[in-house]
Amino acid sequence: MMGCNPSKMIRLSVLLISMLLIFIFSGQAVLSASLTVPDSGQTKSGRTDHQESNNTNSMATESAESVQERTDPANTDPSQNDSGGADSDLSYSEQSEAEHSTTDTAAETSGKSTDAPTSDALKEDISASPQGVNFVSVTGSPWNATVSAAAGLRLRSLPATDSQNLGLKSYGVKLLVLGYVEGTSVNGNTRWYAVITEPTGIISDPLKPEGYMSAEYVTLYAGVTVGAYIDQSDPLPDTGGSLSDSEFQAMLNRDFPVSYHAGLKALHKQYPYWTFTANNIDHDWNYVITRESPGKTSMVPRGSITSLKSYAADSYDYATNTWKSLDSGFTGASEAAIRYYMDPRNFLNSTHIFQFENLSYDKNFQTTAGIEKALQGTFMDPGSGSEHVDSQGRIVYRDAGGNKKTINKTYAQVFLEAAEISGASPYFLISRVVQEVGKSGSASVKGTHATYPGIYNYYNIGATSGTSPIANGLNYASSGTTYRRPWNDPEKAIIGGAQWIANGYINAGQDTLYFQKYDFKAFWHQYMSNILAPASEASIVRSNYYNMGAINLPFNFVIPVFKNMPDTPEAKPTDNLSRNNWLKNITAPASLQPAFSPEVYNYTINLSAPASNLSLTGIPYQSSSEVTAKANGKTVQANSIPIPADAASPFVVTLIVSAEKRDVQRE
Repeated sequence: MMGCNPSKMIRLSVLLISMLLIFIFSGQAVLSASLTVPDSGQTKSGRTDHQESNNTNSMATESAESVQERTDPANTDPSQNDSGGADSDLSYSEQSEAEHSTTDTAAETSGKSTDAPTSDALKEDISASPQGVNFVSVTGSPWNATVSAAAGLRLRSLPATDSQNLGLKSYGVKLLVLGYVEGTSVNGNTRWYAVITEPTGIISDPLKPEGYMSAEYVTLYAGVTVGAYIDQSDPLPDTGGSLSDSEFQAMLNRDFPVSYHAGLKALHKQYPYWTFTANNIDHDWNYVITRESPGKTSMVPRGSITSLKSYAADSYDYATNTWKSLDSGFTGASEAAIRYYMDPRNFLNSTHIFQFENLSYDKNFQTTAGIEKALQGTFMDPGSGSEHVDSQGRIVYRDAGGNKKTINKTYAQVFLEAAEISGASPYFLISRVVQEVGKSGSASVKGTHATYPGIYNYYNIGATSGTSPIANGLNYASSGTTYRRPWNDPEKAIIGGAQWIANGYINAGQDTLYFQKYDFKAFWHQYMSNILAPASEASIVRSNYYNMGAINLPFNFVIPVFKNMPDTPEAKPTDNLSRNNWLKNITAPASLQPAFSPEVYNYTINLSAPASNLSLTGIPYQSSSEVTAKANGKTVQANSIPIPADAASPFVVTLIVSAEKRDVQRE
C-alpha cells in the first residue's frame, strides 16, 4: 500500500449524513454519508433528512378533545386505545394476512375433505332467485362447498376481518354458499361468501347466512356458481325504485374517476337502493397528505407495525429506538399509512363504506317506517317487551323518585323529531345509541343510578374514560342548561343529545365519519386523530344496521374525490422493518472535530503523521443495521481504508448505513 507524502499534513473532514434513508422494499435500505478532506477549513454540505414529511411550521392541529366527551366501547378513541405494547393487534385495520388460523388448537386439520357431490347432484335454480341473484338449490345434500384452508377458516359476522369471529371451521367442513359479497381484502381477494356451515347452521326459509367466510379459502363443488348475495330476510324498502345498471354507469361516468367505478358498481349490484354522492375536494391529493401528516393530526397505536408509524422527530426517538406517546398510547402515523387510510378507494366495500354514510337528515329517505325497522331488536322496540316501553309502544321511564312515568310518544316518533330538530340522520342516531349503551340498554338509560336518579344519557356524551364513565356522563346530563339539559327524561336526552352531536360536526359540513376525522377546510377541526378509527367505527355501524335488519335501507354515501389522485389506490403498508439507520458513534485514529453526535454531520480529523490507510468505523444504534465504507466511490474495508500516496484534500470517504432487511420483531 502506498504511503502519504510526509511533507503534507492530511486533514480529514468527515461529513456524516446519517438521516438520508431510501427504503427499497425489494432490497435493502441505503443511507449514505460522506467524508471530505478540504485543504483548509471545513466544507459543509446541506443536511439531507430521510424522515417523513413533518411540516413542523404548519398550522397547529387540534387534538381530539371532543372525543374525550364520550365513551368508546369500540376502543377507537385515541385516549382509550392501546397500551403501546410492541405486539398489540390492530383489530380494526384491514388484515393483509390470510384469514385462516395458524395457531389455534381448534385449527387442526380434520383430514382430507369428503368427496364433493358430483354436479349431477346439484342444480341451479336461477329463476327462483329474486333480484337476479343466482342462489343454489339442491336435490339432495344442501352443501355446495367446503373449507379449503388446511388450518381452518374463521366464520365472521360480517365480510370483514375486523368483524366478530364466530368460530373456526376446520378443513373440509361442508358449507352452503348463498352468494358472494365484497369485503376486506384477504391475500388480495375481496370476495366473501355468505354461508351456512355444517353442522351448526340452520337451513331456514328464507335462507339466512350463519356468517361470512373469505372466498380465498372456500372451494365450490364442481359445476357450482353463485351470484351476488342479497339478504331476503330483510325486504327491500319501497322507495320508488333504484337506478338501472346503465343509469348507474352514467352517474359514475359523470361524477367519479374511473378508479372508483369497480368498487361502487359491486356495491350497487349488492345493494341497489344505496346511493353515492361525489364530494369534490378543492385540494391536490399530495397537498392534503402534507397537511394531515404532522404529529398529533394523524396517529396510530404505538403497537402498530413499523410501516404504519412515523419516524419524524415528534414521534420517534432514534437513540432509544422507541416511539413517543403523543396521546395515551398513540404516536404519529407514517405518510404511507395516511395515504392508504385517507384514500377512499381502499374502503369501497359493504362494511367500510359506512365511514362515508351521510349522517344528515333527509326526509325523503329517512321515514318513520325506516326508523321502526332500525329500532327492531333493541330495548326501544315496541315489540321487545322491555321495561322501557309499554304495551302500546310508548316510552316508559323513571323520575328522580323512582316513579314510573310514560311519555305519550314512541321511540320512533322521538327519533324522527330529534332528526328534524338537529339535522342528524335518525338511522345514525339510533346506531350511535346502540353503539354506546348496547341493544339492551346500560345504566346510562335506566334512570336508576344511585348518584343521578332520573337522569338519562343515550349517547354517553361526557362519559369520559376513567373509573366511572357512566357517572361522568350522567353528571354532564344533570348539569347545565344547554341542549335541553338536565336530561331528566328520555325525550330530552335523545333530542338534546342529537343537537349536541349535530352542532359540533354534522351541521358544520363534517357529516360523515370520514369527514369527522379529516377536516379539509381548516385542517384542525377533527373529532378524532386515529387514522384507523373511521374504518373501525364503520364496521361497528354496519354491524348495528345488519343486526337491526336495516342494512337494505336507502343509505346515501358521500365519498370524497381529490384533485390529481394517483391512478390506482394507495397501497397499504404491511412490513414491520426498522427504518432506524442512525449511528451511535464513529471510531477513528484521531479525535473528531467537533465531538461525535448523531445529529452532527460534518467532522474533521487531523492526522499527526503520514498514513497509508485509515480505520474509520460507524457503530449503528440498530444492531441489525450494516455499515459499509466507500473511498472515492469504491467499496472498501472500513477498518482499512487505503489512502493513495497522491491523495489530495478533500479525500472523500462515504459511510453507508443499511437499515435492516429483516423483521426485528420476529427474530
